[in-house]
Amino acid sequence: PGGAPLGDGLEGPSRTIRSSSRDEEPRILLEEIIDQLLLAAFRPPLPGALTLLRVTLLHLLQIIQAKQKGADAFVRESAVKLVGKITASLWRLHRNVKKGLVKL
Repeated sequence: PGGAPLGDGLEGPSRTIRSSSRDEEPRILLEEIIDQLLLAAFRPPLPGALTLLRVTLLHLLQIIQAKQKGADAFVRESAVKLVGKITASLWRLHRNVKKGLVKL
């Protein structure tokens, strides 16, 4: 049971964050990838990073909104944290663009 297929059978982030609390390496790896995508998306702008962020965000939202019985609370909590991280980074960028500190 993994995430929805992405392109050529690649799985989404749900499989990566489905690790138990004792096995946090995949979750930490996904968090690091998201951090790198956030950096790559705007310094200088890299459209591929934005696309990967969007797909990742959509999969995380699917995990959060899943109404499955027995859904692992740890997985949903991890997804909420990652969505929050992405949203906060995009909000900071938006605020800096409005102030004229950053040009896109």
